[in-house]
Amino acid sequence: MNRKGLIRRLKMPEWDDLEAKEAGKELPKDIWKTVSAFCNTNGGNLVLGVRDLGKGSLEITGVENADKIQNDFITTLRSAKFNIQLSSKGRLFTIEGRKVITFRLPPMPRQAKPVYYNDDIRNTYIRQGATNQKASKDEIGRMLREASEFSSDSMLIAGSGIKEIDRETLRTYLRYLEIQNQEHPFIALKDIQVLEKCGAMKEGTLTMAGLLLFGKTAAIRIHDDRIVFRNPGAAPFPIEQILTGCESVPRNPNIARVFRLPGWAEIAGSGMMKIFDNWQAAGYVQPVIRNNEPTHWFTI
Repeated sequence: MNRKGLIRRLKMPEWDDLEAKEAGKELPKDIWKTVSAFCNTNGGNLVLGVRDLGKGSLEITGVENADKIQNDFITTLRSAKFNIQLSSKGRLFTIEGRKVITFRLPPMPRQAKPVYYNDDIRNTYIRQGATNQKASKDEIGRMLREASEFSSDSMLIAGSGIKEIDRETLRTYLRYLEIQNQEHPFIALKDIQVLEKCGAMKEGTLTMAGLLLFGKTAAIRIHDDRIVFRNPGAAPFPIEQILTGCESVPRNPNIARVFRLPGWAEIAGSGMMKIFDNWQAAGYVQPVIRNNEPTHWFTI
C-alpha cells in the first residue's frame, strides 16, 4: 500500500482488510490478536499511529518512536511468541505531519494454520468484518485437519463398499478416459482395481473421494435459470487472487487427480479464470461467487 492508497483507505472505516491502532511509544497489547486473525483468514494491513473513533471514523495520532516500534514488532513476529515464525515489512509514512507505520500480514497457507500466540492454541483468532473473533473449537479443529498430511477425500467410510458405486458412472468415466488416451492402463483393469488406483477405494472400503465421485446419490443443484455448485469449505485464497490466476493447492488431491486424468482439470491454477471467460463468451452473465469464511462454505 503506497501513501496515496493509505490516505484514501483511512477515509474509510476499518474492515476485514485493515485494522488501525494507536501506538504512541510502544506496541498495543492487543495487537497479537490482529496478527493471528489476519494470518488465519485473508490477510490484511495493520496501521499503527491511527485511532479508531468509532462509527467509521479514523484519526491520525502518529507514533513517537517509529524505529523502536517497527523493530519490536518484527522481532516479536520472529520470536517464540507465535507457534510459527512470521514476517512482515513495515512502511513509514508522514501524513498530516505525523508518522504512521503500516505492516502487511499475508494469509498463511493451510499447512501453517492455526496461527496462535503465547503457546496457547486457544489464542487463535479469525477476522470477521472489522473485528477479531476468537476461533471456536470446531474452527480450530478444521484448521488442524486441513493442515494434516492426510486429505479429507482419503478418509475411509466404514461399512461402505463396491455396492455403493454407480457402475454406469464409472463406465462413463472410463469411456472419457479412453477418448483422451486409448492406451491408458486403467482401461484394462477391473472396476475395483480402477477405484483403488484412483484413491476411491482402499482394501474394499470406499474413501470419501469414491463416494463423492462414483456414488449412487447425485448432488448437483440444477435450476431452470442457473446451476449452483456448493462446496463445504471456503476458498483457500481471496477471490480476487483466484480470478487472476494463483497456485493450485487442492484440498482433495484424489478427487483432483480423477478429473485431471481425462483432461478435465489442470495444475496451472487457472480453472476459475476459464470458467468466467468461457461462460461470458457463451453469452451468459458473469458467474456469482459467494465465499463465506466464518461459516466455511463456497458457492458459484
